[in-house]
Amino acid sequence: MSERSVIVSVVLALVMVGVWRLSLINTRPTDTQPVALIDFDPAAVDRIEVSVTASADVSTESTIVIERAILFGSSRWMVRYEMNGETLSWPADEGRVRAGLRVLSTATMESRSNASDMTGGTLTLTMADTSTRVVSFGADPLAGRVEVAVNDGSERTGLTDAEIFEALIRTGLLAWRDPHALLTMNAGPSQIELESPSGTLSIVRRQGRWSMLEPIQSLVRTESARELAGHLAALSLDGFEPVSHHNEPVDALANLKYGFAQPLATIVTETDFRMRDGEAVQPGTLRQRMIVGSPTDATGQQVFVYLEWSRLTGDAPPETIAGPVVGRVATEVLNKLTTRPEPYIHPVILTSLPASIDRLTISDPRAALQIRRDGVPWRTDEQLLLPDETEFIQTLLKHLTESPADAITIVDADLIDRDAAIGLRVIANDGSTPVDLYLFQSNDNLLVAAGPIARQYPESGHLFAQLRALLDRASATTEQSPTSQP
Repeated sequence: MSERSVIVSVVLALVMVGVWRLSLINTRPTDTQPVALIDFDPAAVDRIEVSVTASADVSTESTIVIERAILFGSSRWMVRYEMNGETLSWPADEGRVRAGLRVLSTATMESRSNASDMTGGTLTLTMADTSTRVVSFGADPLAGRVEVAVNDGSERTGLTDAEIFEALIRTGLLAWRDPHALLTMNAGPSQIELESPSGTLSIVRRQGRWSMLEPIQSLVRTESARELAGHLAALSLDGFEPVSHHNEPVDALANLKYGFAQPLATIVTETDFRMRDGEAVQPGTLRQRMIVGSPTDATGQQVFVYLEWSRLTGDAPPETIAGPVVGRVATEVLNKLTTRPEPYIHPVILTSLPASIDRLTISDPRAALQIRRDGVPWRTDEQLLLPDETEFIQTLLKHLTESPADAITIVDADLIDRDAAIGLRVIANDGSTPVDLYLFQSNDNLLVAAGPIARQYPESGHLFAQLRALLDRASATTEQSPTSQP
């Protein structure tokens, strides 16, 4: 037989084998109708388990579980998977789980009695009543179909849509993880910390009011704090790094590929919560950490991030409830964050109500004037202020307690020229700490410095001039008073 004849014979044999295999899959008795792949109620599922030999995310044999869990008082789906003998967790995408169960509940199969190799993987659904539904998949889908063996109270074999195999086995349940980087709770975070090579910003919420702890201490503009919290809540991963790329979570921190050893930024949020434990209510804190590493490629459009959530309760050691995971986030989204304090500082300089302020000390290098009030009129120790002087003091306090500055800058408090300033010490009867201010005039603007924070008020320079005139009149009155003569 010639060489050409041999080649032709081999090709014909391969074609016949292919036709035979297709006939096995596509041929069924004419009286066989599609039936439900699994008989179950999606709302009654408590646990989804997929055992696979290999998938796009897991390079070795593994079992991945999605199960209902109580997380801070709410029921939600959690993805759990093994990594080097440790069980890791991450919230599942609730919408994707519901959609996946809905697809499974409507999937059909064509019954066949000659199912062969069921080593592709196994899906197990555990119901609320602890009963199970098991589907074993063949290892070799062909022509859009895959062999299955089902046990949902009755055993049967047949063919089903290969897309189910692709979604559950080849892609895997890790793809069902929630892309949100941080968990949001109704109350919102109670503390946010941003750290970068340029500095640290730390803000905290106590009794409904936001304050800055670092880099300086100041009341925080509520709208700015809410905007930051909302931006962090909306942070979404563009994708997760495959588990096989960081087999040990701690290795990911040291892995030069990710850049976590010298991060571009670190974001930490803390959220206070209360959980009922029997009759007692147990307070605790959810602590979430994101480490921003190096760009994922030369374009710099994405960066690697390391995520870990933990629960702090009393004196107990922190309990990891999600992660660690490594994912990717768009650089553009993170660029909106800043550690500069100016955008967060409250534009109003005094937090006390005007009516609660009852003592003031006005001073410059030449003189000092102390005034107080028991009601509306302001007075010195010797006499009442004139009506127009009292009216001016009321106007000044209203301005400092209500008017927002149009510009805020950070200055070196030690370099403030106090010789050119008028000092104003403000004491209120609301329990707040006395506040020392330094006022300057710049053209028609009023500049007010409190510590390292300088606020500018446009078209308010006349307040400085009036305050100077009040101090000058008081100084002149003191010099002309008989009690001031030697």
